[in-house]
Amino acid sequence: IMKHIATLLLAAALAAGAGFTASASPRTVTVTGTGRIAAEASSASFSAYVETTADTQQEAAAENARRTRALREALLATGARMDQLTTENYTVNPIYVYDQKKGTSTLRGYRAVNQMNVRVPYLSLTGFLIDAAAENGADRVDSLQFQTADGAPYRLQAYAAAADDARRQAQALADTLGLTLGPALTVCETGYTPPVMRREMVFLAKAAGAGSAVTPVEAGAQTVTAQLNVTYALL
Repeated sequence: IMKHIATLLLAAALAAGAGFTASASPRTVTVTGTGRIAAEASSASFSAYVETTADTQQEAAAENARRTRALREALLATGARMDQLTTENYTVNPIYVYDQKKGTSTLRGYRAVNQMNVRVPYLSLTGFLIDAAAENGADRVDSLQFQTADGAPYRLQAYAAAADDARRQAQALADTLGLTLGPALTVCETGYTPPVMRREMVFLAKAAGAGSAVTPVEAGAQTVTAQLNVTYALL
């Protein structure tokens, strides 16, 4: 008799436990909301490279220094400030020519490369500074980037748009299933793209007689994107 009573009590406990688990696991739906906001660029930057070759390391470095100073002075005269010109990289390397027949390498000189980053405070100056670089010592101009003055407001707007998108999706699912959409239970950021648009551009020095037309530079609209995973209760 005692054994039979214990078995009944165990069965009752198991039944009660199963009922508690079911009630502790509410119905939910998880969606991914995406928000996209257009941001206006307010400044730009690019890289200018001065490359020189000579028979000796000292000659290559000296010529590079002379041309880099000329480039810097031209940029300052065009509207850049000294604190907006930064040396990103500088190298002086030997130049070897490999002879496949002999299997030997011969030293043919040295190459010096100075990479200068130019920050443009006003978009209207971008084309002028690019032309000044191309015409006053820069062998290559590339890595043009556009930036916004303050990306924080755009980020908040992108989050709000992502949250709205997530709720619209969850509401549509709840309506389709004949349920009521409850509150958001969890929110997790799964992606964010800041308002920086990069363009690779290469400009060579203008040919003689090309005229004084300024290189056109259009920033265009930058897209700020945010993604949120949101879990809602279904009632």
